[in-house]
Amino acid sequence: MRFSHWRGGFSAALVVLVPLVTPGIISAQSTDSSSSLVGAMKIDLSAGAQLAPGPNRYYSVSGTFESFVSEHWQVGISPAFGASTGRYGNSVGVGLNGTVNYVLGAGRTRWFIGATAGGSAGSGGAGASFLGAQAGALYFPVPTAALRAELRSRRLGNSDGFTSYGAFLTLDSYLPATRSGATSPPDRGAVDVAFDANVDFNGARARSVDLMVAPFLTPWAQVGGTYSAIGVPRDGDWPTSQLFRGFARLYTPLGPRAMPFVEGFVEGARYPYGAHAPTIPGAAAGVRHYLNDGTAFDAALQWRRSHAESGNGYTIPGRDYLRLQAGIVTELRLRARRE
Repeated sequence: MRFSHWRGGFSAALVVLVPLVTPGIISAQSTDSSSSLVGAMKIDLSAGAQLAPGPNRYYSVSGTFESFVSEHWQVGISPAFGASTGRYGNSVGVGLNGTVNYVLGAGRTRWFIGATAGGSAGSGGAGASFLGAQAGALYFPVPTAALRAELRSRRLGNSDGFTSYGAFLTLDSYLPATRSGATSPPDRGAVDVAFDANVDFNGARARSVDLMVAPFLTPWAQVGGTYSAIGVPRDGDWPTSQLFRGFARLYTPLGPRAMPFVEGFVEGARYPYGAHAPTIPGAAAGVRHYLNDGTAFDAALQWRRSHAESGNGYTIPGRDYLRLQAGIVTELRLRARRE
């Protein structure tokens, strides 16, 4: 499916697929549909540091932590930090958002309406702030993940006062109220999944999608792929940039608390009007820690080699890129582990 022709196709596909796959997921990650959400917390965490090539260095960390403080109230914060050092000087930026949602419903489906506010500041210029509102629905196929459909608006706190409107569909990771930890490492039938789709109704009117699917073939072998695309309308067309990545991992299944792994991958890109980027190979080594049977934390050191480029009077040699990265991973176990 070409993203340039997407008009909610991924959303429609999920509406069809969720009822089909949910029974299999529930059999492996059972949940009482009448169970309380008090104490459950949405969690997201991403961190990275580019270590090579020099002399510039880039660092970033961001997270979201939203907890159900009661059956009807979900409260959270989203901090972010970024920094760079190198030949162009040093810079630092920070941001913090706060969110409050009022939640209705019971069982696997909940409805919410809420407000958010936030701001950012940095060494490179004046800070920014915003106020916003959101409304939507949550669907919990398992206690450790929720499909979130959301309409939102954001008003910038500057002299322009621009207000943006958009729609989102995403899969969120959750730490359930009863945090018993992981009971077993993954087996065949476990799948790492990430999904995020975004439509801007005004402004640039961009549409984007990020998708990752990575099934386990055995407790020690995993293959997967990612796809990202963003399109912005222009002169009656919808030019789209697309990124592809395929990878394979081998784990040492010592247990859910620590699973070292090695990974090989290839990346490619396709840009508007027929432009293509060369396929880039890479490798990584790291460790996975399971917070529960559906939420993991990955940390890895990643290497990739860029291709040399040349043109009229210039040549850019290939470079080795070295990066530390870490983040939360959502996993669905589609069938129960055999005893």
